[in-house]
Amino acid sequence: MDKPQIIGHLEKSFHEVASWMVDHQSDDKFIYAPDGKWTSAEHLDHLYKTAKAVTKGMSVPKLMLWYKFGKCNRDIRTYDEVKLRYREKLLNIPEGMTSPISVATYTVDQKEDRIKKFRSSGDTLIRMVNRWSEKQLDKYLLPHPLMGRMPIREMLMLVDYHNYHHLDNLKKNYN
Repeated sequence: MDKPQIIGHLEKSFHEVASWMVDHQSDDKFIYAPDGKWTSAEHLDHLYKTAKAVTKGMSVPKLMLWYKFGKCNRDIRTYDEVKLRYREKLLNIPEGMTSPISVATYTVDQKEDRIKKFRSSGDTLIRMVNRWSEKQLDKYLLPHPLMGRMPIREMLMLVDYHNYHHLDNLKKNYN
C-alpha cells in the first residue's frame, strides 16, 4: 500500500468511526458500557490516543527513531498481513497487557467535543504522513505495545485497521 492509499484509508476510517458515532448512536449509548467493557466514549478515547501516539512518534527526529528503535531489516507486510498478525496477537495477549478500562469518565454533553477531537487527531496524523517520503515510511520503526517494533508504513495500516476493529465492536455491541 503506497502513501496515497494509506492516506485515503486513514481518511475513510476516521470518517466512518466519527460518522457512526454521530449518525447511528444515540447520545445515551455514548456512555453505555456492557458489563466490564468500555463505553463508546472510551472506545473513541482509545482511538484518539492511538492516533495521537503515532503522530507523536512520527514527530520525533528520524535520527532519534533510528537510534532508539533501529531500522527495518525485512520486507514490509501487506495490509492483510498486518491485520492477520494483529488478530493473532489479540488472541494471545499476555496476562495483564490488556488496555484497562479508562479512568476518565465522559458525559453525554462531551460527545460532540470528543468526536471533534477524534477527527482532529486523524487530520493531524494525515498531515504528519504527508511529511514523510515513501522510503522513510519503510525505513523507520515505531514501537507497538502488542506488535513490537513496526515500520511506520505498517503502523499506519494498523491504525486504519484498528479503527475498523473498534467500529465493528461498537456496531455489534453498542447500537
